Amino acid sequence: MLSEFRGRIGHMLVTADSRAVLRDALRQRLGGQRAAEIEKVLPCPAGLSQVEKSAWLMLQNWSSDAPLREQYRSLDDYSRDRMEHLLGALD
Repeated sequence: MLSEFRGRIGHMLVTADSRAVLRDALRQRLGGQRAAEIEKVLPCPAGLSQVEKSAWLMLQNWSSDAPLREQYRSLDDYSRDRMEHLLGALD
């Protein structure tokens, strides 16, 4: 089930389904772009499916894990592979 939400990105009000938002954010991160902080766009993951929650957590932790990914190349590779897997699962 696709949950709908309303969130703010900058000054723009956004209404969309959670899978679309998560897919866009994962693509942005994989492309090296800065994505909106996921907890501001999807503040409560309680209504999300298992794969949506996994993507939400991955995106939520991405910035704070940056120093570890820089230090440990294998973690960076794993994280990117995991994001690609989640992206495929959300399609």
